[in-house]
Amino acid sequence: PEETEQSSKLMSVVVNKNWSDLARHGNLENWREILAALVTYAGPEDFASLCDLLGDRLEREGEGHHRDNASLCYICSGNIEKFVECWTTATTSTSSLVLQDLVEKVIMLRKAVERERRQFTANTSQILSDKLSVHSAWPSHGTNLLALSWYQPLGPLMVPTSWPSHGTN
Repeated sequence: PEETEQSSKLMSVVVNKNWSDLARHGNLENWREILAALVTYAGPEDFASLCDLLGDRLEREGEGHHRDNASLCYICSGNIEKFVECWTTATTSTSSLVLQDLVEKVIMLRKAVERERRQFTANTSQILSDKLSVHSAWPSHGTNLLALSWYQPLGPLMVPTSWPSHGTN
């Protein structure tokens, strides 16, 4: 009975192409299948917002491991700000290597979004900017130029305005 009801709901979504209903009300235990359906069938005009909707649900309604999965939805949607926010919430470490991992992911995501949409993406991640401004370990462990080489792909809005002078320039 319940299985039949779920199957009929799914068939209704597919027949009516109501992908927002699937993202809004689909069983989060099947989030991978929901995301696969969105990737496969949602139109390009709705795809990003549907992925964001699923990611928001995973963060809000999901248990711990589902919250981590929300970042994949934000990667699919190309929503750099939400990805950084989700990653920051899920990650408690403040080590340089963890921050470097985030910067690398943001650079790759930003390049993918620019390539896919054929347009430049503005640096809108205030959370990432704040993290980079507060975190000054890279310049203190090497040269400022080496540290700057990591920041530059993020664009001028992400480069900290001042660093402690611990290394050589």
